[in-house]
Order: sequence, then structure tokens, then C-alpha cells
Amino acid sequence: MFWDDQYADDYQSADEYPKIHGAFKVLLWFVAASVVFNLLSPLLIKEQIAVVWSHSPLLVLLLLFFGIVVPTVIAAMAFQSLRHRRGDTPYLFQAYVVYMILGTIAINQMDIFSWKMMARIAVWVPCFVYVGYSKQVKRLFPEEERHISIRMVVTLLLLSILFFFFSFQLRDAIPYNVFNDDTVLIDESTLKEGEYSDGLIRITKPAGLECGTHYINGEEIITLFNDDCVYYLKSGFWESEVATVNDSLLAALAGPEFTRATRELMSDSDFGLKGDPKIDAHRKCYVYYTEPYPTMVDIVILRDWRTAKYCLVYGKYEQGTGSHTTEILDAVRFQ
Repeated sequence: MFWDDQYADDYQSADEYPKIHGAFKVLLWFVAASVVFNLLSPLLIKEQIAVVWSHSPLLVLLLLFFGIVVPTVIAAMAFQSLRHRRGDTPYLFQAYVVYMILGTIAINQMDIFSWKMMARIAVWVPCFVYVGYSKQVKRLFPEEERHISIRMVVTLLLLSILFFFFSFQLRDAIPYNVFNDDTVLIDESTLKEGEYSDGLIRITKPAGLECGTHYINGEEIITLFNDDCVYYLKSGFWESEVATVNDSLLAALAGPEFTRATRELMSDSDFGLKGDPKIDAHRKCYVYYTEPYPTMVDIVILRDWRTAKYCLVYGKYEQGTGSHTTEILDAVRFQ
């Protein structure tokens, strides 16, 4: 247990103490509601959890333990202590509040100064202050009767450190803002006629092109094509997966005939997409001297800073037949 054994029986009948009322009662209901919400939270972010699980199932289990199980146990201990009016009750409730603040910061490390982040912290800070300085709490738990277990302090400190450690592992393993409200999987039931999705991006099929799927290295990739061209679209979360857009993948998209052909770089540029400062793009255009006609290859990587997603657009078309690259880039949506 977090508290010392010498305090295990240090309580009297609850009938001998003043009744709990007013702001303290509201605070207790708020803490209880936060516990329930915390337990149900995985259902609200199940799509994001699925993304994390695909990268590291163990990390998901560890974060669920530190983010849900640990605060729930602390809250249960606090209410149990309150029931018996133990002297460590105020400290347990303050420990719960501190752990919730630290846990919120740990999960949202890179978004600490957003208004949503600050609002959550602003809700908990008054709770901590109230428990420490409220006259009602002092009447219920006189300062001379309060005690705090060193083991409780050390245990909570270690749990908080481990929570931060594993949350940093989360940041390194997947995009830091995968739990941001904007970072969601595309609900394919919301697609309109002419729209297609691989779960991370949606695209409206440009006129003159057909849409299908293609499997490269076991991955399903959106394919846009007609008699003169073919475009492959691969998406992912750029902080963790952009490294997979490497020579082996490009070679697989190109095909064996391109690996033997000589090529010439025609252009290499960075640009914004439709004036959107949150999306940037890097484009390379090559000419491959294949038989019987040279082939143009466009390689574009779009990166969306709101959702941390990327989209690789790899297009091949015969020289002189015209490019659909600009139309396709304009048709890509990350939300």
C-alpha cells in the first residue's frame, strides 16, 4: 500500500465527523466524474489507439496502464481514505490532481501551450489549491492529524517519471500529435461520389483518370491511371514513416525497366499547396530514357503539419502526353 501500515487503522466512525458539503462535495463529484471519463476515454480515441497499436502494442499497454490504471487506483485509494477519514486523505486527492496534470502534459508534450492544453491544467490547479487550503477540508482533516507516507511520495514520483519516459517513447515511435483532434482516420462512410481513401487521406478522382488499388511490398496503394499515365499514392505519418519513402520503395513503384534506364533530373523544388501554409511539398521531376519513348516521372511528397500525415505521389507518363500531377495534388485531402 502507499500509506504506512501504522496508519491502517487510524480512523473513527464517519458519523463522528462533520458532513461533507458545498465546494468540497462538488470537487469529489468532479474527481469521480474524471475517473469515469478517464476509463471511457479509450473508446473516444480508439482510431488513434489503433494507429499507435500498429506501431507498438506494448507501448499502448504501458500508456494505458500509466494513463488509466494508475490514476484510477490513486482515486480509489483517496475515496477509501476519505470514507474512513484517514489523515492522508487530502494528500491522496492532491496526488491524484498532480498525477492528472503531469499525465496531461506527458501525453501532450509538444502541444503544451495550446489553449486546450492550458484549459485542462487550469481546471486542475484550483482543485489542488482548494484541497490544501479549504477551511472545510481543514475541519475534516486538521493539520495536526494529517500524515503522508514517504512510500507514497516515492511511488508517485517513480510512476510519474515512468509515465513521462514512455510518453517520450510514444513521441519517437509515432507522430507527436497523433492524439490531436485533427489527427483522425478518414471515415470511409463519409466519402462522396468520386472520392477514394486509404484511411489516412481522401482524394477526389480527377476527370480523365480511373481509380483503383495496387499492392506494393504488401501495402495497398491508391492508383490513378489512364492509357497514358499511372499515379501511385502512398500515405502515412511522416515523423515515423517518411523514412520508408526510400530507394527500394521508389524502385518497386518504378518497375524493373526503370532501374536499367538512365535518367536525368529535370527539376527539384519545394512549394506550398494552394497557398496553404500548413501543407508543404517537395517535388522532383525526372526523365527516364526508356524504349521506345522517354518517360517522365514525378515524385512529390506532401506533408501536412496539422495532422502529421504525408502523401507520396509517384507518377509516370510518356513524354509529351501531359501531366496530371497538379490536378492530383489539388485533389488530395488529409482530413
